[in-house]
Amino acid sequence: MNKEDEILHLYLKEINSICKEYRESKLSSKGFFDKITVQDFPIRGHHAHLHIIRRR
Repeated sequence: MNKEDEILHLYLKEINSICKEYRESKLSSKGFFDKITVQDFPIRGHHAHLHIIRRR
């Protein structure tokens, strides 16, 4: 989390791990989508930007 000029930057990255129910199955990772930035509602009077990286 960075704070610059009263803007909160929150970085969220989905973990590339397999659930224990599917560990024995043959799975392949498709990688991640490009990072997106979402401007969210103010948190305690500060603008909030969410930087999100998620799996395909």
